[in-house]
Amino acid sequence: MNDNTIMVWFRNDLRIYDNEVISGALRKAERILPVYIFDPYYFGKNEYGFFRTGSFRGRFLLESVAALRAKFRAAGSDLIVRTGDPADLIPRLAEQYQVSSVYHHAEMTPYENAVSGKTEQLLWKMQITLRYFSPDTLYRKEDLPFRISDIPDDFGVFKKKLIRDSQIRPLMTEVHDLRTPVILNPGEIPILSKLGVPASCIDPAVGGRYTGGEEAAFARLHALQTALTNGYTNICPDDLTPWLTFGCISPARIFWSITRSVSGKHTGFTGKVVCGLIRRDHYKFLFKRKQLEAKADLNEETAKMSGRQKKVFEQWKNGETGESSVDAAMKELNATGHLNNVSREITALYLIRNLNKHWKKGAALYEERLIDYSLSIDSGHWHRLAGVEKKEKKARLTFSESPEILYDRPHQ
Repeated sequence: MNDNTIMVWFRNDLRIYDNEVISGALRKAERILPVYIFDPYYFGKNEYGFFRTGSFRGRFLLESVAALRAKFRAAGSDLIVRTGDPADLIPRLAEQYQVSSVYHHAEMTPYENAVSGKTEQLLWKMQITLRYFSPDTLYRKEDLPFRISDIPDDFGVFKKKLIRDSQIRPLMTEVHDLRTPVILNPGEIPILSKLGVPASCIDPAVGGRYTGGEEAAFARLHALQTALTNGYTNICPDDLTPWLTFGCISPARIFWSITRSVSGKHTGFTGKVVCGLIRRDHYKFLFKRKQLEAKADLNEETAKMSGRQKKVFEQWKNGETGESSVDAAMKELNATGHLNNVSREITALYLIRNLNKHWKKGAALYEERLIDYSLSIDSGHWHRLAGVEKKEKKARLTFSESPEILYDRPHQ
C-alpha cells in the first residue's frame, strides 16, 4: 500500500457497505478523500418545464448525503460537500489535497458521462487518473454473457441468459477503517431552497416512510426479511427502490439478504424481487446500448399538443381522470413521491392511450415527482409500455386489471 490519498467521488452510490469504489481505494492508498458534489444541473428544469428534482427526491437526497457524512464522522473522518460544477470542483479538491487518483462509479446517461469525460480531461492535465468502476447493477458489466452492443431488446431472453450463463458476485468485505486526511473545510449540506427545489407540504407520516440513508435502507430490508420469516408474503417487492436509486444499498445486498433469509421459502416473492433487480439491469444496459433519451424531442411535441390533450394531461397529473385506479395512483404519487410498479403501469398506460406520443410529457413529470426516478430505468419503462400498447392495439388491458402480467413476458 502506498502512502498516498485517493479521492472517492460519490454520485449514485451513497453508502459505505458493499461499495467497490471505497474498497478499491483503500486497497491502493493509505487514505481516502470522500467527496460529494451537488450539481446545479439536477435542480434545474427539464424540457417540459418540470423540475429535474422535486421536493420528495430532493429531501431524500439531502438525508442520504447527511447519513453518509454521519457514518464517516462516526469513524473519525468526514465527507467533503460542495455545490457547483463537478468538472470544476473535483480537480480543485484533487489539487488541494494532493490526491494520486480519483475513483468513481461509471454511470449510464449522456450527461453523467459528459461530466466524467470533462473531469477526466482536466485531471489528466494534472497527471491524475480518473478511474471508472462498473455501474451499480446486480450483474456486473464485465460478467455479462454478451457485449453491451448485443444486449437483447427482449427482457425474457436477457433474463434467461443471465441466470443461465452469469453469476451474481458475493458481497464485499465490510469496511471499518475509513482513513482520511485532515479535512479543515468539509462544507455545509445545502437546504432545498438554496438548491432551487420548490417547497412542498410533506406529510410527516410520509417522511417516516421514506427516509434517505444507508441505515434506513438496512432497516427497510430487515423489515422485509422479518415479515417473510413470519410468513407474511403480501409485501411490495419494489419497496426498496428509493434507496436503490441513490445507492444507499447495493442490488447485491438486497439479493443475497432476501434469498438467504427465506431459505427456499416464499419463492414467489423472492422471484419478484430478483426479477425486479434484473429488469433494472436490463433497462440500464439497454439504455447504454441505445443511449435511449426519452426527452430528446420534447419541446417540439409540447408545441403540438391540442387544447384537449392539455386538458387530458392536467386531469391525469392531478388525479382527476374519472378512472378510480388511475386517480388513486396519481394522488399517491403527488402525496408521497412513490408508486409501486403496478400503479406506474396503470398510470402510464392511461396516458399512452389518451395522448399517444405525448406520453413523454408524463415521463418528464415523473422526473420531478418520483423519489426513485432514474433516467435509464424510467425511459425504458415508458418506452416498453408504449411499445406493448402499440403492439397490442389497446385491446388487452383495462384499468381494472392488474398489469403485472406484463412483468415477465418478452417485449420488443
